[in-house]
Amino acid sequence: MLSSNSEGPDATNLRSSVLAATADDARAPRRPLPGRPPPGWHYGRVDTAKVELAAQRYEEAEGARRAAADDLRAEVAAALAQGADPREIEDAAGLSPEQLHLL
Repeated sequence: MLSSNSEGPDATNLRSSVLAATADDARAPRRPLPGRPPPGWHYGRVDTAKVELAAQRYEEAEGARRAAADDLRAEVAAALAQGADPREIEDAAGLSPEQLHLL
């Protein structure tokens, strides 16, 4: 008869399996956390000239977008002043009625 302290062969096998799996996990290479570089990885030199160039190109693109928006507003205003149908302007410009009203 087994004593109350005895766990039996199944419990011993289970404990051995868990311990072996834990040991395998400890030897496995660790994955970096999302958004973090892997262990041992070091930041290199940053090319700030490229960052400055990208920022300059972004500003130029924003300026071009603002100029295009001004042109669109002027053309829409001129078309409406000449009596154009607002629905035709919406279709031609790809605007919703709310967007046309906000111009």
